[in-house]
Amino acid sequence: MDGGLCPFHADGRAGSFRVHLETGAFCCFACGAKGGDIVAFVQQREGLSFQDALTKLADEWGV
Repeated sequence: MDGGLCPFHADGRAGSFRVHLETGAFCCFACGAKGGDIVAFVQQREGLSFQDALTKLADEWGV
């Protein structure tokens, strides 16, 4: 696991946001944001539906 500042809220405490480097699961112990993969991350961060998040990721990575 690796920790850092949460991208989902104004965070001043490094380490409140954790990412499991092997699975991509993430969790913020301060605001409660959590998910299991990059699609869930983009959905929450950008406010997108599952399909729109997949499309955004595919466009960004040229897939």
